[in-house]
Amino acid sequence: MLDAFCTNGSSPPPPARSLRYRLRTVTLKLGEPPAATVSAPEAALNFLRPIFAGLDGDREHVVLLALDSQNHVRGFKVVATGGQAASIVDAKTIFRDALLLGAAALILAHNHPSGDPAPSADDVRLTRRLVDAGKILDLRVHDHLVLGDQGRYVSLANSGQLEG
Repeated sequence: MLDAFCTNGSSPPPPARSLRYRLRTVTLKLGEPPAATVSAPEAALNFLRPIFAGLDGDREHVVLLALDSQNHVRGFKVVATGGQAASIVDAKTIFRDALLLGAAALILAHNHPSGDPAPSADDVRLTRRLVDAGKILDLRVHDHLVLGDQGRYVSLANSGQLEG
């Protein structure tokens, strides 16, 4: 067998210090984009409710809703699943997924298994960090919705808690 480095089949000695990189490939299946336009929290809820209905309600789930510049839904992704009281949410993961979905803006939503949609101090703190990080990336965080039971929810944008 011939080697790309030598015609006699031997490879050159490895450099004294070599770096190895492992590249991860991402496969996106693109179909028809959803036609939904999200211009208010209620419109986002209409899109999100079937997604949350398919998830187990006794655990907290965080869903990213990716929007284009016209607020049409580009896609969504469940970005975190936690226990009954909390989820670990990584801002890097959220923005990576938003960028891979081609988002110009995003809405974050999560459920409270307790049924009480009142946002915790951690919810507000996370949202403000995401708003600040989004400004750097030119990705607007439109809202963070906290879903409770019996159709109750809180919009952090409508309650004035989106920015500090």
